[in-house]
This record gives sequence, structure tokens and C-alpha cells, in this order.
Amino acid sequence: MLKLLSPAIRLTQGFRIGHKVAFIAAAFSIPLFVVLTLLFIEMRAEVGISKEKQLAIQQIHEYQDLETLIRKQRALQHLQLNGNKQVGDVISTNQKQIADSLKKADASDDIKKRWQDLLGQQASLKSAASFTEYTKLSERLNQQIQERAYASKLALDSDFVTHELANIYLTGIPSIAEKIAVMSARGAAYIDTGLFEGGEDVMLNSLQLMAKYELVQLRQRVDSLEKSNPGYQAEFRSLKAAIGVSEQYLERAKDEVLSSVNQSSGNAFLKAGDETLTNLNAASNTVSTLIDQRLTRHAQQLNQKIAKMFSALMLLVLIASYFLLGIYFALSRDIKTLTENIEKTASGDLIQMPERNGQDELAQLINAVTKMNQGLSRLVQNIRTGAENVNNIAHHIHNENAELADRTETQAGSLQQTATSVEELTSTVKENAGNLAQASSLANTSAENVQQGLQVMDKAIVSMQSVTSGTRKIAEIIGVMDGIAFQTNILALNAAVEAARAGQEGRGFAVVAGEVRNLAQRSANAAKEIKSLINTSSEAVQHGNNMIDSAGKTMQEIAENIAQVTDLIRHVADVSQEQSMGISSVNEAIAAIDEITQHNVSLADEGAKSTASLEDQASALIDAVSVFKIYGSDMHAEHEEQGQLLRLKQPKRKIELKTAETQAESAVVRLPALRTFKR
Repeated sequence: MLKLLSPAIRLTQGFRIGHKVAFIAAAFSIPLFVVLTLLFIEMRAEVGISKEKQLAIQQIHEYQDLETLIRKQRALQHLQLNGNKQVGDVISTNQKQIADSLKKADASDDIKKRWQDLLGQQASLKSAASFTEYTKLSERLNQQIQERAYASKLALDSDFVTHELANIYLTGIPSIAEKIAVMSARGAAYIDTGLFEGGEDVMLNSLQLMAKYELVQLRQRVDSLEKSNPGYQAEFRSLKAAIGVSEQYLERAKDEVLSSVNQSSGNAFLKAGDETLTNLNAASNTVSTLIDQRLTRHAQQLNQKIAKMFSALMLLVLIASYFLLGIYFALSRDIKTLTENIEKTASGDLIQMPERNGQDELAQLINAVTKMNQGLSRLVQNIRTGAENVNNIAHHIHNENAELADRTETQAGSLQQTATSVEELTSTVKENAGNLAQASSLANTSAENVQQGLQVMDKAIVSMQSVTSGTRKIAEIIGVMDGIAFQTNILALNAAVEAARAGQEGRGFAVVAGEVRNLAQRSANAAKEIKSLINTSSEAVQHGNNMIDSAGKTMQEIAENIAQVTDLIRHVADVSQEQSMGISSVNEAIAAIDEITQHNVSLADEGAKSTASLEDQASALIDAVSVFKIYGSDMHAEHEEQGQLLRLKQPKRKIELKTAETQAESAVVRLPALRTFKR
């Protein structure tokens, strides 16, 4: 966007404020004047069109009067050619009126030539041909009327009422008048002769019907216009009367011509037709007058609109000029004020300037410059105060540097003695750390041996548990054997009983059964003895297992205690090692402090020189900021004089370092404000 506007920006940068305002006014006013000029031209052209329409109405009115005379001449000539000798004088008079009307209406050469040709042929034309030629001349004249109406846009008016009135004036009434004129001429000839030419009765009947229909249509249009424009009731009254007269005449033509009843004479019928046409012409004139009034009113409204627009334009131009001048003087005043403020600031005058109450950008900029001056004033005041404090602090530091050097030398001697003591302590701690490391190693060895004894005890416990399990299984087997012996004894007893029942046959079987019983008895006794011995062994084994478990727990507790002792010895060894390393670090730090202290002695001497230089710089800073003019300058001068008196009357006593450090911190707090400015 900036690239696109860069030519305009470069162009306007070379202009002053007045030129820029004039350029903006021209840039907006010229297109506005062009548009308004085109609008005025268009409206003036519309006024000219309205006047052109009014002029066309006058010409059309003259053409219609000429057309009326031609129609009358057609009718009179038709009657004369059909044997009516009474109209000769009227024909001559009407011809003169037509000639005058041709001159008045400024008819075209074509109409004039047609008229002269028709007059030359009049003697040789029959009634039908004469009527046709006059009709052609009338149609040609009506064609020119239509051409003039369309050329002037009278027939194409955009206003609905004017357009309807123009249609009535140009087509409605002339069409009805033409039909009534034909009916009047042909009807009058028929009344005189009692004869119709070929198809004339049908033609007249059609004309009568068409004329009545057009009259009905015309009445409806007039009623519609009257409803929408109640103010035209008086003007439309004559038009409605002409419509009523025309309808009456058509009814008379229907009776006398088409029905051949109540006939008068041809001259009377023709005279009645002329009166009807006169009424229609009067109504047509009324309509033309209404059209002319509407066009006049429209032109007046346009002229009034042009006058109002021109007045409004002038008023807007005056208002715009007033505000543009206000903007120009406001900008000039604000820029002048801003320039003066910046020049004062550049010259060192930081006295507070009044703020503006405006809301525009320049007022905001002026207020920003005022706030900047206020900030600079406070900053310069802080710099002055800080410079004075730095100057005082430099004096204090200069006086304290000598005392600091003495204290530093004393401190160096003390640090040397402390370093010797720390070295002896370091060797002792190192020896103690070695002994603790050896004890930790022996404790670890004992703990490992105890762990091995615990492992052997665990194996013995497992073996005793295996023996106990075996004795339990043997006891179970002996129990089974005892059960078998008991069952065998029962079986032997049963066998003996059965052998006794058998008698001699079972005696041998009884002997065998007795032996089996004896063997079963002996097996049962032996099993009981073995079971008793195994139970005794099992109890002994269980007692031994319990003693081994107790010994294992005791060994486990001993192993845990030894492990705790080993951890404690290891922790003590680690702590001793850390103490040894810490004391070594302290020894090194003391050595470094000793070196730094020796270096501080030399720095103290250099500090005295630096404080003297700092004092000179503070004085130069005070002189540099003294060029700024701020509120409270008198107070500052008094304060500066007091500061000089204090420097001249500096007491020769020791000043607390804490007081000097506090003042130095105050100066350091104020000085960072300078870092906000970029060189």
C-alpha cells in the first residue's frame, strides 16, 4: 500500500499546509462541480425539451386548424359534386381560409404542393375521387402532426397524466373527429341524393360503430384522469360535453343516414356535424391547454430545483470553505506551537508548557511533547541531585580509602596466621579420614563373613527340613504296614474260625492261619516299635530345626547390626573426606583472600586517585546540566551553594561506611534514567 501511495506522498511532502489544504479542496470540489454541472446541463436540457413540447403544441394546434378546414373543404366539395349548388360561396371562403392557414402554420412544401395539385385537379375530379384526395391530404397532414409530436417527445412524455392527455390530444380526439367528419360529409350527400355509392352504407355503419366505441374509450380515460386529478374536473367538463354532443350526433347519423328516418336536409346535417367538430376542437384546445400548463409547471419546477440546488451548492461551498479555513488555521497554529516547543526544548528550556484540550493528532503530539519536557525536567533534576550526591560520595570514599588500606594490611597478617592453623587442621583431618577408611574396610569384611555364615545356616535349615519331611513319610509308611498287619490278623482269625467249622478238613488250614496270625501280630508289634522310634527321632529333629531357626534369626540380626555399623563408619568416612576437601578449599580460599587482600592494598591507593577523578567528573556533569531551565532552579542554586560549603568545610573525622554506601546506592538508582536515551 505504501509503495502504491509513495508518488503521492513524495508529491505532497514538498507542499506547505496551505497548499495541501487547497489541493484537497480542489481535488474534491472539481469533480463535484463537474458532476453538478452535468446535472444542471441535463436539467436545463429537460427544461428546453418542455419548451420544445410547448412549441410543438402550438404548431400542432395550427396544423389541426388547417386539418379542420381541409375536412370542411372535403365535405363541401363532396356536396357540390353531388349536386348541391348552395355551397359554392362557402367553398370559396373556406379556400381562402385554408390558404391563410397554410401560411400561418408554416406548412411544409409537400403539403402546399399537394394542396395546389388538388386545386388544379378539382374541376376534373368526381365526388369519390375528390373525397379520396382530400382524405389523403388530411392523412398526410396528420402524419406530419404525429412526426412533430414524436420529434418533440410530446407523445413520449415520462409523466403519466401528461402522456395520457397527449394521447387524447394527438390520437383520441382527432380519430373521432375524422370519423364524424366523414360521416357528416357522406351522410349529408346521401340525404340530398338518397343514393349510396358502392359499399358506402357498410362503411358508414362501421364508422358509426367505431366512433361510438372510441367515444366510450375516451370517456373512460377522461374519468380515470379525473379520479386521479380532481382539480381537472372543470376542464374535463367541456370535454365530456363534447363527447356527449358527439354521441348524440352519431345517434342522429344512425337515424337519418343508416336508417333513413327523421331526415332533415344535407346542409342541416352537415351544419350539425360542423358544430360537433367545433365542440371536439374546443375540447382538444382545452386538453392542449392542460398539457401546456403541465409542461409550464414542470419547467418551473425544474427551474426551482436548479435554483435550490445552486443555492444548496453555494451554501455547501461556503460551509466547506469555512471548515477548511478552520482546519488550515488550526493546523498552522498547532504546528507553530509545536515548533516553538521543540525549539525551546532543543535550546534547553524545559519549563512546563500548557497542554491542549483538542482531540486531534496534533493536540496529542503537543501534549506528548509537553509530557516529554516534564519527563526531561524531572530527569535533569534527578541528574543534578545524583551528580551532587556522587560528588559528596567521592569525597567520603577518598577519605576512607586510607583507612581501608590500613585495615587491609592488618587483615592480611591475620589471614596468614589463619592459613597456617587451617593447614595443620587439614593434615589432622586427612589422617582421621584415612583411619576411618581402614575401619570401614574391616567392617565391610566382617559383614561379608556374617553373610556367608547366614548362607550356611540357611542350607542347614533346608537340610533339617528335608529330614523332618522324610521322617514324616516313614511314619506314614509304618502306619500303612500296621494297618496291613491288623487286616492280616483279622483275616487269619476269620480263617481259623472257618477251619474250626470245617473240622478235620480244615485243621491244616487252621494251623496255617494261626501262623499267619502270629506273623501279623509280630509285624504289628515291630511296626509300633519303629513308629515309636521314628516319632522320637522326629521330635528331636524338630527341636534341632527350631534351634537352627533361632540361631539363623540371631545371625541375621547380627548381620543387620554389622551392616548398620558399616554404614555409619562409611558415612563418617565420607563426612571426614568431605571435611578434608572442605578444609582444603577453605585453605585455598584463605590463600586467595590473602592474595586479594594484598591486591586490595594496591587498589586502595588507586581508588584514591579514581575518587579524585570522579569528583572532577561530577563537577563537569553539574556544569553540563546547568544549561537546562526547569522549575525550582533557585532551590537548586541554593542547594548547590550548600554543597560547595560542605565540600569546603569537610570535617576531618571518620565517616561510617554504611552512610557512604547508602548515598552511593541512591545515586545509582537515579543514574539508570540516563540509559533510556540513545546516542
